[in-house]
Amino acid sequence: MKTDKALWIFDWQVKERGKIDWLKAHTGFLRPLHRYEGEIRLKEGWIELLGKEVQTDRDYYLKIQKEDLVGTDLGYDDIFRRREDRSLGIGLTPLKIEYREREKDRRLYLFVKFRRLTRTSKNREWFKELMNWMTS
Repeated sequence: MKTDKALWIFDWQVKERGKIDWLKAHTGFLRPLHRYEGEIRLKEGWIELLGKEVQTDRDYYLKIQKEDLVGTDLGYDDIFRRREDRSLGIGLTPLKIEYREREKDRRLYLFVKFRRLTRTSKNREWFKELMNWMTS
C-alpha cells in the first residue's frame, strides 16, 4: 500500500469555483486550487481518498475500484487550465484521474505531497506508480 498527503478537487468544482477560490490559489504561498485535503492511498484493487472538505470541514471518503479507472494523466487540460494556479514551481501540474461512477464519467485533480515553500509535489512519481498499477 502506498500513502501520501493530497489536495484534490473535482472537475465540476473547478468549473464552479468562485473568485475567492481563484484568489487563494494565486496569492502568497497558499496551496493550489482544491476543495479537499487528506490522503491518497493506493491499495491492491482500489484507490482511496480520505480527508476533509475544506469549506465545510466535513469528512470525505472516496473509493475508486481499479476496474472503474478510465485513465490518468499529468498536466493541465480544458477544465483545469494553467491559469487556475500560479504554478511557479517546476513540475507543479495536476495529476488527473478519470473514472466511472454510476454510469457517469468523473474527473478529479490532485496535488500529492504538495510543498508550499518550493511549490512542488510528488505528482510525477504518483503518475508513474498509477500507470504501472493500472497495467499490472
